This record gives sequence, structure tokens and C-alpha cells, in this order.
Amino acid sequence: MKRLLLITCLLFITGLMNNVFAATVKTVDGVTYIHNTETPKFSEPTIELKEEWRIGGEDPGFIFNSPSCIDVDEDGRILVVDILEKDIKIFSPTGKFEKKFGRKGNGPGEFMFNFPIVSLAKEKLLVIDSGIAQPYNRFNYFAYDGTFFRNEDILLGTWSPVKGKDKYEDYKITSAETRMVYDARLVDGNLWLRVHYTNYTDKERCRAIFLYDLQNKASRQVYVFSQKNPYLNEDMMQKIDDRMQTEIVWCENKNNTITVIPDLYDYRVYIYNNSGSLLNVLSRDFTLPLKSKNQYGRDLHNAQATIELYKNKKKINFNVLKNNSIIKNDYDNTRGLFYDNEERLWVLTNESFTGKRKNVNENIDFFSAFDIFDSHGEYLMRMPIKTHIRADNFKYKNGFLYFFDIDDAGFKWLVKIRVVDRIK
Repeated sequence: MKRLLLITCLLFITGLMNNVFAATVKTVDGVTYIHNTETPKFSEPTIELKEEWRIGGEDPGFIFNSPSCIDVDEDGRILVVDILEKDIKIFSPTGKFEKKFGRKGNGPGEFMFNFPIVSLAKEKLLVIDSGIAQPYNRFNYFAYDGTFFRNEDILLGTWSPVKGKDKYEDYKITSAETRMVYDARLVDGNLWLRVHYTNYTDKERCRAIFLYDLQNKASRQVYVFSQKNPYLNEDMMQKIDDRMQTEIVWCENKNNTITVIPDLYDYRVYIYNNSGSLLNVLSRDFTLPLKSKNQYGRDLHNAQATIELYKNKKKINFNVLKNNSIIKNDYDNTRGLFYDNEERLWVLTNESFTGKRKNVNENIDFFSAFDIFDSHGEYLMRMPIKTHIRADNFKYKNGFLYFFDIDDAGFKWLVKIRVVDRIK
């Protein structure tokens, strides 16, 4: 009897220990800071990722040239924007191709640049084009069958053209002041917009989140991350290196907060309310890996290509740092965020570790993984995903994760994965 009681007590204590909140928590000026160690609570994931299907690759009916945005509606239909094809492709929940519409141009229902897509109520789609009516963003409204309804030219914030830059061909260098929309999410009838622009007064490159009221057609900036912009030097000498990428990754939550990583070289996640007030800062111990010899070689090649591209237009000095950390130097990010149905935060990490890539027999030194945090900010587990993810091209909806995988030949695959909890 005593032995049984002892075992029961040990099990109870073990259970308490497993449920101890391991993160360090402190509150400063009303902001809660939650810091975790690099060791998650669970040594093995309690979540399983099951691939449902993948389409694309070399299939001539489904070749994706440069997919720039994914959205998923309430019925599970997938909407894909291809920025080079200038079209919208719609797929059924089972991956069956249903419809394609759109073409290059500046007329009604035509597209020019970077058009994020949002599924609205009552079988309507909103496609935002930042390249037609600068300094405005053109909001285009369609039916699912491609029927064009109307468009509106929306100005986010204010615009003050630089003196002497009245003509469009002279305005190209200042086009960032357009508040160009690169991403859009719909929450409770409002649009959250990721916006790029430049503050020419302070010579800063800005990445911001705007909240846009669709009904009242009013916008306000909720968050901004800025960095001094070397492109604005008066002598046009670009003194840049491969760590000067200014970008933010972000996601919205159903409780109307936004979650932002402003620095791709750090592991601090900031959570704001929709008034722009900082609520929480989430972090964990984190060390960026250094470049391999092959990665350094690729960076040198990209730097030379950049110098060659601009040699007749402006002076440029592109410095590649051999011992720099691994951050992609093109337009693909290696970070990303989303919340699942259980209000857990998934953070796509850019740390590397050895593993085998799916359907490939050779070892590689980098593939993707998500760090998963609970709603209180505790680091629960690491979830490897043995594919190459374009980090700004994934979408979570109702228990499924959608993203583009890029194979060794450079072909892109649209993938649907079921997120399954092994332990409830």
C-alpha cells in the first residue's frame, strides 16, 4: 500500500513538473516579455503533418511561374496569384483546377504588379494591384468565375512627391513612397495590409502594417519598422552588404492582434493590438548558423550580378561577408508565422540542421522547421518539415497548411498538408 502511494505521488509530481511553465516572464511598462531556452518542452513533436496532395511541377496545365500569394476561402478553395503570369488560378479543396483569369495590362480586370488576393464574402474576390495607378493601390473586385465588377484606387496614408520628380519616368526612384501593398489578410471585415514605402524626409526604408476599413474606406498605420536606406545617398553610391535586407514577417490573429518579426537575424516576436500598442515580446535562445562554402560562393555570384546589372545606372559596392549568418539575400524570406486552430503560434525558423530531404537520398545541411509556442508563449516543440518552403507563400486554414515547395529542378509545387494532433 505504501509502495502504491509512493508511486502515485511520484507520478503526480512528474505530471506537475511536465506542466511547469519553463519560460522566464517579466513585465516592464505594461509589456510582458517571455523568454524560452532553446530546448522545447517536448523532445518529440506531438503534432503530425500529413500530406494530402501536391500539384504543379512540370505539368503543363499547372506550371506555376512565380506564385506570390495564396488565400483559402471558407469552403477550402485555394486561390493562387502568379505575378509573372499575371493571373489568378482557383483550385478545389481536392486540388482540382477550376478556373484561371487575368492578364497583363492596366485596364479593367488586368494586372501589372504584386497583386495580393483576399477571399471576401458572397463569392467575391479582392485583388490589389500596386503597379497601375501609383501612388494609389488599385482594389479590383471579381466574382469567382472571373467576372470583373469594379475597381477603386486607394491611397494609404499621404503622398508628397519629391521636388522635380513630376514625370513617371523620373519618379521610379521614389516609387516606394506609393505605400505598395505586398500582402493582405481579412479579419472581421477589415483588411490587414503589409506595406512597403520610403520616408524621404528621414531617408528611411519602411515596412509597415496598415489596417484598412473596407466599409468606411479609411486606413491607418498600426506598425512600422524602418531602416536607413543606402539607396538614397546623394552621390547614388550604394554601400550595401548581404545583411542589409529590410523586411518583416507577420501574421494576424482572430483576436485582432498582429504578430511581427521585424529582424530576420534575431528571434524576437512582437505582438501588438490593432491600435499599435505593444502587448508581448516572445523570444528564445537562438544562434544563427554561418554560411557554408557553397552558400558563400552563391552570394558572391549574386553580388557580381547585381553590380553588373546597375553598372551603367549608378555606382554600387556590394559587400559579401564570408562569415555572415545564413539569410537569403533575394526576395525570399526564411522566416514566417501563423496561428493554428488551437491558438498556437508557429514560427518558421532559419536555423539549419542535418536531415534528409523528402524523396532525395542525399544528406543536406538545411531544411525547414517550425517552432511551436502555446497561447501563453511557452516553447512546446520543433516540427521539421522536410521540404523547401517559400516562407512568404504559405497559408493555414481550418487545420490545413498550404504552401509552395520548390524541387531540385526549380519547379514549384502547390502542397496541402493536414495538421494532426496526436495528443489532445
